[in-house]
Amino acid sequence: MSKNLLFISHQASRTGAPIVLLHLLRWLKQHTPYQLVVLLQEGGEMEPEFRELGETLLWEPPMATGGIWQQRLRRVSQHQARHQRRVQERLHQLAPALIYANTVVSADLALLLKPALHCPVVCHVHELATVIDAFIGAARFTELSPRIDCFVAASEAVAENLRRSYQVPAARIRTIHEFVPVLAAADFTLARQQVREELGIPAEAFVVAGAGTIDWRKAPDLFIQVAQHVVAAGGERVYFIWPGGKLQSEEGRRVRHDVERTGLTGIVQFLGSKTNPHDYLSAADVFLLTSREDPYPLVCLEAAALGKPVLCFDRAGGMPEFVEQDCGVILPYLRSDLMAAAVLGLRADRPLRQRLGNNAARKLRERHSVEQAGSRVSQLLAELLAGSFAASTTEAVND
Repeated sequence: MSKNLLFISHQASRTGAPIVLLHLLRWLKQHTPYQLVVLLQEGGEMEPEFRELGETLLWEPPMATGGIWQQRLRRVSQHQARHQRRVQERLHQLAPALIYANTVVSADLALLLKPALHCPVVCHVHELATVIDAFIGAARFTELSPRIDCFVAASEAVAENLRRSYQVPAARIRTIHEFVPVLAAADFTLARQQVREELGIPAEAFVVAGAGTIDWRKAPDLFIQVAQHVVAAGGERVYFIWPGGKLQSEEGRRVRHDVERTGLTGIVQFLGSKTNPHDYLSAADVFLLTSREDPYPLVCLEAAALGKPVLCFDRAGGMPEFVEQDCGVILPYLRSDLMAAAVLGLRADRPLRQRLGNNAARKLRERHSVEQAGSRVSQLLAELLAGSFAASTTEAVND
């Protein structure tokens, strides 16, 4: 009889960590005998995709409506408690052999369920210190970590942060870098042309892409500064695009303000959330990661798969582990002026740009496919289920 495994996602939004989990679950469903059970702390647009892979439960019930607010609050609280008891009863019936918490945000819930389910807990950590401290707190996470049987770190930067900041023993950490389906740039030739036409960008222009949410960590302000430096240095026919983020949010209003005040309207375009982000990445010549802190962003891997050199900052997370010396340029932390100079250098040197982009695509295929990562995770799960993980793991294992 195949074993049930419980996977907890903090939400079903179309963002980094849930997307990674979805890729992993699809691979496990196809290549292993496990029965997959998904527990979503919150729903989201990818909920139907999770439901296709196994029984999917929601920890937070749908909100009730109607009634004055005090009565409604009491009803919601009572409804939530009843709903969560039913979820726990169902999980007890399913008797999963392992709990896989996808992000540190899910660790609390995993450990709440662990005593009743009597099974090991894995925590897949996609976060660095700023997010961990903001959502859980350093003291709380340090308190929780001894009760987690194994940590999967999304990059060596994540593993080092676990060891240094939260005293997690190296023996309980496996580093498995983030992963994405392999894309082929040739499949996006038409999309590249269509996106440029849509955005009013000339076919022969040089396009720089960023992407993602537009919060402090992702640093859209630095993206604008790079554009400002490029234009000031005489960089003509260079355009900057950024798919992703909520344009109607406070962050959206701030980036629009900065674009207008710097006189870069039309040169810098923040596009908001897109259902076809790969099309917009394909329209670019290079990819710019301006993040202040980013563990190992999927969008960089997707850009690499499309043959785009990646520019990033040192000491800002895990992306230098991928870029190294052969897939792009690593700049000193927050030096937007030097990043702008690197953009202009790559614009002027087409052979170098093509060589770095080809290297990035090859490295992505060789190191970061779903198949490779899925196999490593599957091996880890087998060790944990067999009770051999602690005995066989004396140090962090890197891919």
